[in-house]
Amino acid sequence: MSKIISSKRIKNSLLRSILTIMLYFLWNYIVSYSLSLFKIDDFIIEVILNTTSNIVLSIILIDIYKKELISALKKISKEKLKIFVVIVKWAGVLALASAITNLIVTIITKDFQMPDNNRILIDYFETSPIMVFIVTTFCYPIIEEIVFKKTIRDITDSKWTFIIISSFFYWYFNVAYTGVTLTALFASTFYFIQPLITGYIYDKYDNVMMPILVRAIYNAFVALLMWLV
Repeated sequence: MSKIISSKRIKNSLLRSILTIMLYFLWNYIVSYSLSLFKIDDFIIEVILNTTSNIVLSIILIDIYKKELISALKKISKEKLKIFVVIVKWAGVLALASAITNLIVTIITKDFQMPDNNRILIDYFETSPIMVFIVTTFCYPIIEEIVFKKTIRDITDSKWTFIIISSFFYWYFNVAYTGVTLTALFASTFYFIQPLITGYIYDKYDNVMMPILVRAIYNAFVALLMWLV
């Protein structure tokens, strides 16, 4: 049963959540517009600017939510080794879920089509693996877990309302502005499965740092795998 949050807290949380989401989308728009305005067509410069913009956005979001993030870190710092094992375990669950999801999608479609976002990331990785490693292990977990989960968690205490809405929210904005075909939609299934799992982790431990750290370990593993391959 959904718990009733105080009216004042709802208003403050809702306002901050809306402003955070607006900041995220306006930020991406400004970066894209700037690249086109100044006609930056050098791919290396584009990678550098995108990496820099993600780092800056991460810092801004950390500052906005610093009180909650510090509190969350303090909670898990009491049992560092135990928490580290739990985080690695859940990162393994994400990796397994990704492998199974991609296998099922390939069997169903018989022609696995990588989502556009993944293709762009691979192109970036081939140009500058270090920058992509920084963005995927530091920036993306912080930015996306705050924007797509923390903002929703702050305005509802209902477990499944939070998990489902935040998962759909993440999935939708990862596919909405890409080439949408039936095969591409199937290929984007993990964009819904992943936030379901990390949303469950967030709710289970009642700590925003848990999904952030799980994502960071998982993304670091994927980046390392890409580098080795």
